[in-house]
Amino acid sequence: MTNDNSLLFCLPISPKITRNRRRLSWIFLFLFTCLLTVIFSLTWVNAEEKPKPKPQDWEITGIVAALADPYAGVRLAAAEKLEKYQLDDPKKQIPNYQDVVNQLVKQLSPPEKEEKSLSRRAAASALGQMQAKDIAANVAALLKDSNSDVRRAAASALAQMQAKDIAANVAALLKDSNSNVRSAAADA
Repeated sequence: MTNDNSLLFCLPISPKITRNRRRLSWIFLFLFTCLLTVIFSLTWVNAEEKPKPKPQDWEITGIVAALADPYAGVRLAAAEKLEKYQLDDPKKQIPNYQDVVNQLVKQLSPPEKEEKSLSRRAAASALGQMQAKDIAANVAALLKDSNSDVRRAAASALAQMQAKDIAANVAALLKDSNSNVRSAAADA
């Protein structure tokens, strides 16, 4: 005599049921992955920019000293460091402001050596951070520089200076061959 319950264990599972279960498991896995992606991405979404810190006197003194360094790479690093601080009134915050500006203007000279282009880029960035509007015409001359990094730095500097009278020159860079230059011109 055979037991009806023992026959159930011997019957194979229908392939149709297995396929449906697999399909459902993939759908649930996909939905679960989408849900986790949304949950984890929402916790880090933040449209607010953190405010830039206000510099201490010793930090400004160090940056100004680095802007006078004979090596252009150090001057560029100093200009990038200056960019990280909130300068409310650079003329009051930077000691010997006019002397520093005059020194940076000398670095805008046109010789085409690689270090000179790095020097021009650093000077343009620093002058932009220092909001030296009276030097905007000198920085605008760099918009036609052969080096794309110099053109990008000049466009960014003019935007920081809010030199509206030179806006047409910056707008011409929207047709530049380099995408970084076009982006800087668009942001200006």
